[in-house]
Order: sequence, then structure tokens, then C-alpha cells
Amino acid sequence: MEKIRYYFERIYPYLGAMVITGIMAWKKIVFVEDVNMESALEGVNTTAALIIGFLGAMLPVILGMKNESKFVKYVFEKDSKKLFLRYTKSTIMSGLILVAVTVSLYFRISIPKRIISKLFFSWIFLLVLFLMCTYRSLSNMLNLVFSKDSELKRNYGVRNSANKTAKEIDAENKFDIDI
Repeated sequence: MEKIRYYFERIYPYLGAMVITGIMAWKKIVFVEDVNMESALEGVNTTAALIIGFLGAMLPVILGMKNESKFVKYVFEKDSKKLFLRYTKSTIMSGLILVAVTVSLYFRISIPKRIISKLFFSWIFLLVLFLMCTYRSLSNMLNLVFSKDSELKRNYGVRNSANKTAKEIDAENKFDIDI
């Protein structure tokens, strides 16, 4: 069950973006010519810039907590697959690509119609991907920021020391965590 949750957490932003984009393409929902498209482009650029800025502001807070919270230290020590870093990078990267595609859509009058359709669906895919990646990253960050050291026992469960790996025992000893 834990493995399913791990893989689902890693791929749900991409699956969600593909499903929504696929449905829009299948139903031929294209609103590039809509009179409010300029406002939508401006809103997406503003939102992406704010979220990327917020992530940039949150990272020093969380990294600063590594020295203060046993829980945060433990989580970063156990994050051998560097998921926190990967999630943050994927959010920032999808946001920057989204901004680039959004800016290119401002010039849609100069771009051939056959390319505009593909560019529009790429924009929808990136928009949904960015929003889902943002949710995943912020959810993890907020869990770290608002966690208490005592939650370590409840969230990760009490394990018999005979079942612990040497790396887990070393991490607990290094950060003086009593489980």
C-alpha cells in the first residue's frame, strides 16, 4: 500500500494534466479566440510568478528549520530519494515553462492556426501540471512547517528496533530521536 501511495504521489500531477488536456482536446474545447484570453494569460502569469516567489521564500524557512526541529532533520535524513527537492524543482520548472508558453500565446495573432491549437493544449497541460505540482509541493512544505516533533511517533509509527535498518538507527541516534 505504501508503494502505491509513493508512485501515485509522484505521478498524479502528470496524469491529471494529461486527463484534463485529453478531455479538452477530445471535446475540441479551444478558447484561444475568446475576448477574455488576454485576461486569462495575464492571470496565469501573475499566479505563476506569485507561486514561484512564494516557493522561493518558503525554502529558506524550511532549510532553517533543519537545525531547529528534530522532526524536520529526521525527514530530510530519511528522504534518500530526494523527493522534497524533486517536487520543488518540478514545480518551479513547470511554472517557468508555463510562463514561457503563456508569453508566446500573447503573440498568437502572428502564429499559424495549426500551431496555435497545439500551443493552446500545451498551455492547458502546463497550467494543470503547475497547479497540481504546486499543491503537492506546498502540501509537503506546510506539513513540515506545522509539524511537531511528537508527530513523528504518530505519523511514522513506533517500530521495533529489530525491524529498523542500520541507516534508520543511525539517523535516530544522530538526531537524538526517541521512538
